[in-house]
Amino acid sequence: MPDYGHMWLWVNLVAAPDISRLEASDYEHAIIDSVSAALDADLADWQAEFEDCVNDAKTGAARLDWLDFHRRGLALARRLRAEMPDNISVFYQKPFEDPNEQFEETKDVLRDGLKTLPAQARRLRSGRQVPEWLPVTILSGAQTEVGRAALDWAICERIPHAGWCRKQRQTADAGLNLKYQLHQTQSRSERFVMEQNVFASDATLIMTDAPLRGAGKLALELCRQHGKPFYLVNLSELTISAAADEIRAWLMATNVARLNVAGPSSIRKQQLYRLVFAVLDELVPWIGFDEDV
Repeated sequence: MPDYGHMWLWVNLVAAPDISRLEASDYEHAIIDSVSAALDADLADWQAEFEDCVNDAKTGAARLDWLDFHRRGLALARRLRAEMPDNISVFYQKPFEDPNEQFEETKDVLRDGLKTLPAQARRLRSGRQVPEWLPVTILSGAQTEVGRAALDWAICERIPHAGWCRKQRQTADAGLNLKYQLHQTQSRSERFVMEQNVFASDATLIMTDAPLRGAGKLALELCRQHGKPFYLVNLSELTISAAADEIRAWLMATNVARLNVAGPSSIRKQQLYRLVFAVLDELVPWIGFDEDV
Protein backbone atom coordinates (compact mmCIF):
# COMPACT_ATOMS: atom_id res chain seq x y z
CA MET A 1 0.00 0.00 0.00
CA PRO A 2 1.17 3.58 -0.51
CA ASP A 3 1.72 5.73 2.54
CA TYR A 4 3.22 9.10 3.29
CA GLY A 5 6.99 8.70 3.37
CA HIS A 6 6.91 4.94 2.70
CA MET A 7 6.48 2.87 -0.41
CA TRP A 8 5.65 -0.39 1.32
CA LEU A 9 6.00 -2.18 4.64
CA TRP A 10 8.03 -5.32 5.11
CA VAL A 11 6.98 -7.59 7.96
CA ASN A 12 9.11 -10.51 9.12
CA LEU A 13 6.58 -13.16 10.15
CA VAL A 14 9.33 -15.58 11.20
CA ALA A 15 11.37 -13.18 13.33
CA ALA A 16 12.63 -14.45 16.67
CA PRO A 17 10.21 -13.80 19.58
CA ASP A 18 12.52 -11.18 21.10
CA ILE A 19 12.78 -9.19 17.83
CA SER A 20 10.05 -6.87 16.63
CA ARG A 21 8.72 -7.96 13.27
CA LEU A 22 8.95 -4.38 12.08
CA GLU A 23 12.52 -3.93 13.34
CA ALA A 24 14.07 -6.97 11.67
CA SER A 25 16.29 -4.65 9.62
CA ASP A 26 18.53 -7.36 8.15
CA TYR A 27 15.43 -9.07 6.77
CA GLU A 28 14.02 -5.82 5.41
CA HIS A 29 17.22 -4.73 3.68
CA ALA A 30 17.73 -8.17 2.19
CA ILE A 31 14.33 -8.00 0.50
CA ILE A 32 14.70 -4.41 -0.68
CA ASP A 33 18.11 -5.22 -2.18
CA SER A 34 16.50 -8.03 -4.19
CA VAL A 35 14.05 -5.71 -5.99
CA SER A 36 15.14 -4.82 -9.50
CA ALA A 37 16.13 -1.22 -10.23
CA ALA A 38 13.33 -0.86 -12.79
CA LEU A 39 10.64 -2.01 -10.38
CA ASP A 40 12.09 0.11 -7.59
CA ALA A 41 11.91 3.21 -9.82
CA ASP A 42 8.35 2.49 -10.93
CA LEU A 43 7.22 1.94 -7.34
CA ALA A 44 8.86 5.23 -6.36
CA ASP A 45 7.01 7.11 -9.13
CA TRP A 46 3.70 5.51 -8.12
CA GLN A 47 4.31 6.41 -4.47
CA ALA A 48 5.24 9.99 -5.39
CA GLU A 49 1.92 10.40 -7.22
CA PHE A 50 0.11 9.48 -4.00
CA GLU A 51 2.17 11.86 -1.87
CA ASP A 52 1.74 14.77 -4.30
CA CYS A 53 -2.05 14.58 -4.56
CA VAL A 54 -4.32 17.08 -2.81
CA ASN A 55 -6.89 16.03 -0.21
CA ASP A 56 -10.49 17.15 -0.68
CA ALA A 57 -11.43 19.82 1.87
CA LYS A 58 -14.97 18.46 2.45
CA THR A 59 -14.28 14.76 2.82
CA GLY A 60 -10.54 14.37 3.45
CA ALA A 61 -10.32 11.96 0.52
CA ALA A 62 -7.28 12.20 -1.73
CA ARG A 63 -8.10 13.59 -5.18
CA LEU A 64 -6.73 10.73 -7.23
CA ASP A 65 -8.16 8.73 -10.07
CA TRP A 66 -8.34 5.83 -7.64
CA LEU A 67 -9.57 3.25 -10.14
CA ASP A 68 -6.57 3.87 -12.39
CA PHE A 69 -4.20 4.25 -9.43
CA HIS A 70 -5.14 0.81 -8.08
CA ARG A 71 -4.99 -0.75 -11.53
CA ARG A 72 -1.38 0.39 -11.83
CA GLY A 73 -0.65 -0.49 -8.21
CA LEU A 74 -1.85 -4.06 -8.69
CA ALA A 75 0.31 -4.34 -11.81
CA LEU A 76 3.31 -3.28 -9.72
CA ALA A 77 2.34 -5.78 -7.01
CA ARG A 78 2.29 -8.57 -9.60
CA ARG A 79 5.77 -7.57 -10.75
CA LEU A 80 6.94 -7.59 -7.14
CA ARG A 81 5.39 -11.03 -6.65
CA ALA A 82 7.30 -12.31 -9.69
CA GLU A 83 10.61 -11.07 -8.26
CA MET A 84 10.06 -12.44 -4.74
CA PRO A 85 10.78 -16.03 -3.64
CA ASP A 86 7.91 -18.27 -2.52
CA ASN A 87 8.60 -17.72 1.19
CA ILE A 88 7.67 -14.04 0.80
CA SER A 89 3.97 -13.10 0.67
CA VAL A 90 2.81 -10.04 -1.26
CA PHE A 91 -0.39 -8.24 -0.28
CA TYR A 92 -1.97 -5.18 -1.88
CA GLN A 93 -3.89 -3.02 0.59
CA LYS A 94 -5.81 0.16 -0.09
CA PRO A 95 -4.75 3.19 1.98
CA PHE A 96 -7.03 5.05 4.38
CA GLU A 97 -7.07 8.05 2.03
CA ASP A 98 -9.01 6.01 -0.53
CA PRO A 99 -12.71 6.68 0.17
CA ASN A 100 -13.46 3.13 -1.02
CA GLU A 101 -10.89 1.63 1.32
CA GLN A 102 -13.38 -0.86 2.75
CA PHE A 103 -14.33 -2.32 -0.66
CA GLU A 104 -12.04 -5.27 -1.41
CA GLU A 105 -9.56 -3.70 0.99
CA THR A 106 -6.76 -6.28 0.86
CA LYS A 107 -5.70 -8.68 -1.88
CA ASP A 108 -3.25 -11.57 -1.66
CA VAL A 109 -1.11 -11.33 -4.78
CA LEU A 110 -0.51 -14.90 -5.94
CA ARG A 111 1.64 -16.11 -8.81
CA ASP A 112 -1.45 -17.21 -10.71
CA GLY A 113 -3.84 -14.37 -9.81
CA LEU A 114 -5.39 -12.34 -6.99
CA LYS A 115 -7.33 -13.43 -3.92
CA THR A 116 -9.48 -10.88 -2.09
CA LEU A 117 -9.14 -11.44 1.65
CA PRO A 118 -12.23 -11.53 3.90
CA ALA A 119 -13.50 -8.07 4.70
CA GLN A 120 -12.90 -6.56 8.10
CA ALA A 121 -15.86 -5.59 10.24
CA ARG A 122 -17.72 -2.63 8.74
CA ARG A 123 -16.80 0.65 10.38
CA LEU A 124 -17.82 4.28 10.11
CA ARG A 125 -15.21 7.02 10.23
CA SER A 126 -17.30 8.95 12.77
CA GLY A 127 -17.03 6.05 15.22
CA ARG A 128 -20.75 5.30 15.24
CA GLN A 129 -21.87 1.68 15.26
CA VAL A 130 -22.92 0.20 11.94
CA PRO A 131 -26.53 -1.03 12.02
CA GLU A 132 -27.42 -4.07 9.93
CA TRP A 133 -29.89 -2.11 7.81
CA LEU A 134 -27.32 0.44 6.61
CA PRO A 135 -26.62 -0.09 2.89
CA VAL A 136 -23.22 -1.54 2.06
CA THR A 137 -22.73 0.71 -0.98
CA ILE A 138 -24.07 4.12 -1.99
CA LEU A 139 -24.60 4.69 -5.72
CA SER A 140 -25.17 7.87 -7.68
CA GLY A 141 -24.36 9.41 -11.03
CA ALA A 142 -23.43 12.63 -9.18
CA GLN A 143 -25.34 14.66 -11.76
CA THR A 144 -26.99 16.96 -9.19
CA GLU A 145 -26.28 18.25 -5.70
CA VAL A 146 -28.50 15.49 -4.25
CA GLY A 147 -26.29 12.75 -5.67
CA ARG A 148 -23.06 14.56 -4.81
CA ALA A 149 -24.18 15.14 -1.23
CA ALA A 150 -24.95 11.42 -0.89
CA LEU A 151 -21.56 10.44 -2.28
CA ASP A 152 -19.76 12.97 -0.06
CA TRP A 153 -21.57 11.62 2.99
CA ALA A 154 -20.54 8.09 2.04
CA ILE A 155 -16.95 9.22 1.52
CA CYS A 156 -16.87 11.06 4.86
CA GLU A 157 -18.03 7.89 6.63
CA ARG A 158 -15.88 5.63 4.40
CA ILE A 159 -18.95 3.77 3.17
CA PRO A 160 -18.06 2.30 -0.24
CA HIS A 161 -19.58 4.19 -3.15
CA ALA A 162 -20.03 3.45 -6.83
CA GLY A 163 -22.18 4.35 -9.82
CA TRP A 164 -22.23 5.30 -13.47
CA CYS A 165 -21.62 8.78 -14.84
CA ARG A 166 -21.71 10.48 -18.22
CA LYS A 167 -19.00 10.14 -20.83
CA GLN A 168 -15.89 12.14 -19.88
CA ARG A 169 -17.37 12.57 -16.38
CA GLN A 170 -19.60 15.43 -17.50
CA THR A 171 -22.33 17.01 -15.37
CA ALA A 172 -24.74 19.83 -16.12
CA ASP A 173 -22.56 22.39 -14.32
CA ALA A 174 -19.01 21.01 -14.22
CA GLY A 175 -16.76 17.98 -14.50
CA LEU A 176 -16.80 15.44 -11.70
CA ASN A 177 -14.24 15.57 -8.91
CA LEU A 178 -11.79 12.66 -9.06
CA LYS A 179 -12.73 11.63 -5.52
CA TYR A 180 -15.91 10.08 -6.96
CA GLN A 181 -15.03 6.55 -8.09
CA LEU A 182 -17.64 6.22 -10.82
CA HIS A 183 -17.55 4.29 -14.08
CA GLN A 184 -17.96 6.30 -17.25
CA THR A 185 -20.62 5.29 -19.72
CA GLN A 186 -20.14 5.95 -23.42
CA SER A 187 -23.19 8.19 -23.39
CA ARG A 188 -23.83 11.83 -22.52
CA SER A 189 -27.52 11.06 -21.96
CA GLU A 190 -28.80 11.76 -18.45
CA ARG A 191 -31.52 9.16 -18.92
CA PHE A 192 -29.05 6.44 -19.86
CA VAL A 193 -26.83 7.17 -16.86
CA MET A 194 -29.79 7.25 -14.47
CA GLU A 195 -31.07 3.97 -15.87
CA GLN A 196 -27.71 2.29 -15.29
CA ASN A 197 -27.69 3.37 -11.65
CA VAL A 198 -31.31 2.25 -11.15
CA PHE A 199 -30.43 -1.16 -12.63
CA ALA A 200 -27.23 -1.49 -10.57
CA SER A 201 -28.92 -0.81 -7.22
CA ASP A 202 -31.40 -2.67 -5.03
CA ALA A 203 -33.50 0.45 -4.51
CA THR A 204 -33.46 4.20 -5.13
CA LEU A 205 -33.89 7.00 -2.60
CA ILE A 206 -35.24 10.17 -4.27
CA MET A 207 -34.92 13.44 -2.35
CA THR A 208 -36.26 16.83 -3.41
CA ASP A 209 -36.98 20.22 -1.85
CA ALA A 210 -39.87 21.11 -4.18
CA PRO A 211 -42.42 19.43 -6.48
CA LEU A 212 -40.61 16.65 -8.30
CA ARG A 213 -38.95 17.60 -11.57
CA GLY A 214 -35.86 16.97 -13.68
CA ALA A 215 -33.55 14.18 -12.56
CA GLY A 216 -35.78 13.31 -9.60
CA LYS A 217 -38.81 12.83 -11.82
CA LEU A 218 -36.72 10.80 -14.27
CA ALA A 219 -35.51 8.52 -11.46
CA LEU A 220 -39.09 7.93 -10.33
CA GLU A 221 -40.24 7.09 -13.87
CA LEU A 222 -37.38 4.64 -14.41
CA CYS A 223 -37.97 2.89 -11.08
CA ARG A 224 -41.64 2.42 -11.93
CA GLN A 225 -40.86 1.34 -15.50
CA HIS A 226 -38.42 -1.35 -14.37
CA GLY A 227 -40.23 -2.41 -11.20
CA LYS A 228 -37.43 -1.26 -8.88
CA PRO A 229 -38.18 -0.22 -5.27
CA PHE A 230 -37.93 3.49 -4.47
CA TYR A 231 -38.71 5.95 -1.69
CA LEU A 232 -39.56 9.60 -2.31
CA VAL A 233 -38.93 12.27 0.33
CA ASN A 234 -39.86 15.94 -0.03
CA LEU A 235 -37.44 17.63 2.35
CA SER A 236 -39.39 20.91 2.28
CA GLU A 237 -42.23 19.21 4.17
CA LEU A 238 -40.15 17.59 6.94
CA THR A 239 -37.58 18.48 9.54
CA ILE A 240 -34.15 16.91 9.17
CA SER A 241 -34.88 14.47 11.99
CA ALA A 242 -38.30 13.52 10.61
CA ALA A 243 -36.87 12.92 7.13
CA ALA A 244 -34.11 10.77 8.58
CA ASP A 245 -36.67 8.81 10.63
CA GLU A 246 -38.75 8.07 7.51
CA ILE A 247 -35.75 6.95 5.47
CA ARG A 248 -34.40 4.85 8.32
CA ALA A 249 -37.75 3.08 8.75
CA TRP A 250 -37.87 2.36 5.00
CA LEU A 251 -34.33 0.97 4.96
CA MET A 252 -35.07 -1.22 7.99
CA ALA A 253 -38.11 -2.65 6.21
CA THR A 254 -36.33 -3.12 2.88
CA ASN A 255 -33.28 -5.25 2.23
CA VAL A 256 -31.08 -2.67 0.51
CA ALA A 257 -27.40 -3.49 0.12
CA ARG A 258 -26.83 -1.11 -2.81
CA LEU A 259 -28.72 2.18 -2.49
CA ASN A 260 -28.99 4.58 -5.40
CA VAL A 261 -29.59 8.23 -4.40
CA ALA A 262 -31.07 10.70 -6.88
CA GLY A 263 -32.88 13.99 -7.01
CA PRO A 264 -33.39 17.14 -9.05
CA SER A 265 -31.15 20.13 -9.30
CA SER A 266 -32.21 23.25 -7.45
CA ILE A 267 -31.71 26.98 -7.75
CA ARG A 268 -30.69 26.73 -4.08
CA LYS A 269 -27.86 24.30 -4.86
CA GLN A 270 -25.81 24.68 -1.68
CA GLN A 271 -28.88 24.71 0.54
CA LEU A 272 -30.16 21.47 -0.97
CA TYR A 273 -26.71 19.90 -0.80
CA ARG A 274 -26.38 20.72 2.90
CA LEU A 275 -29.92 19.55 3.61
CA VAL A 276 -29.41 16.15 1.93
CA PHE A 277 -26.06 15.68 3.69
CA ALA A 278 -27.60 16.55 7.07
CA VAL A 279 -30.50 14.13 6.60
CA LEU A 280 -28.18 11.25 5.66
CA ASP A 281 -25.87 12.09 8.55
CA GLU A 282 -28.86 11.81 10.89
CA LEU A 283 -29.65 8.26 9.73
CA VAL A 284 -27.29 6.47 12.11
CA PRO A 285 -27.81 7.49 15.75
CA TRP A 286 -24.81 8.14 17.93
CA ILE A 287 -26.20 6.26 20.94
CA GLY A 288 -29.21 4.27 22.04
CA PHE A 289 -29.42 1.52 19.42
CA ASP A 290 -32.47 -0.70 19.84
CA GLU A 291 -31.88 -4.43 19.61
CA ASP A 292 -33.96 -4.70 16.44
CA VAL A 293 -31.96 -1.90 14.74
